[in-house]
Amino acid sequence: MTLDEIERAIALAKSRGLAELECAIGQGGRLKVIVNRPQKPVQVAAPKAVKPKAAIRTRYFGVFADTVPAIRVGDPVAEHQIVGFLELGEIRFAIEADKPGRVAAKPVRPGDLVGYGETVFEFE
Repeated sequence: MTLDEIERAIALAKSRGLAELECAIGQGGRLKVIVNRPQKPVQVAAPKAVKPKAAIRTRYFGVFADTVPAIRVGDPVAEHQIVGFLELGEIRFAIEADKPGRVAAKPVRPGDLVGYGETVFEFE
């Protein structure tokens, strides 16, 4: 196949609005033309300034279980306070707060499967 034939295949794909064109060449040969269309620029909004929150993240994986009584959004938490548990079979790992604060969000519920490093509590 000549360069002129390749250029005609590209022009054909563009004129028909095709993103891709594939054709047979001779015995067992194939030509595939992929037309890259210029993308419209996307307007990305500037991120809002968000006050960073402290978080309690898991050090293990397992099924999340609440403490008794359960800690809720708005509750104060002391440093080293147990805020929940991760259960893995018969083993139960305590989840401790590494600093004091007030609970702003609790993204997991009892019975949720939680992975390593996942946030279980967010503080204000």
